Amino acid sequence: DQPSVTRITDSALTLTVNFKIIERNDDADSITLETYSGFPVYAVEPNEGQANNFQYERKLEEFDNQTGFALIGDTAGRAFRKQTFSWSVNGRSAYAQLKALLYRLRGKQKALWLPSFNQDFEVTANVATGQQILTVRDIGFTESGGAGVEAKHICIFMTDGSRLYRQIVSSSQSSNNTEILFLNQAFATAISKDAILRVSFMRLSRLDQDRIEISHKTDTMGVSDCAVSFRAAPNIRQELAGF
Repeated sequence: DQPSVTRITDSALTLTVNFKIIERNDDADSITLETYSGFPVYAVEPNEGQANNFQYERKLEEFDNQTGFALIGDTAGRAFRKQTFSWSVNGRSAYAQLKALLYRLRGKQKALWLPSFNQDFEVTANVATGQQILTVRDIGFTESGGAGVEAKHICIFMTDGSRLYRQIVSSSQSSNNTEILFLNQAFATAISKDAILRVSFMRLSRLDQDRIEISHKTDTMGVSDCAVSFRAAPNIRQELAGF
């Protein structure tokens, strides 16, 4: 772009120059993510100092001939969760990892598993070796229908920084205001309930935008802020015969 110069005083000017990168960018290959069920998982904690809001959107089509009630159709037949995430990273290494993730997602193209980072379940009992269930506080999960398209994959955050991934196969209400979650895979070792930091739902998601802005408070050695929106993108498409 052509340079833009702003006169501040009779002895000070500011100059703005924009550059466009035309060489191949290999940043996407520099990040290694854990994988679950064929897709990478991104479990870096968001910046809780800023509001990380979410909403549910439906693909609605409205037909209104101005003579009666409007006809509104839900083309997808389901709601899509749209989640806003903010990150604040410190230093060049953390910044490089964040930038590599954004390049890897290729805007709205690529999907990954994104935890809610909420305490969606509270584990109330220790887990024995080989056990394939979790005992959690009753939150009405079973009563409201149990595992669904966006409510069956969980990320178990451990206090030592590690993570475990499981799928909820079914659930049932138990005594003492608890629910039993039946999982698709047993635990290899015993786990104390106190060693579990939180249990969050995971949703297969993609970016809901192709343009992303990263704000550098000082330079890449300092703090960089970034806010993006993710949209739930469940892998439920089915190939039609003949294609």
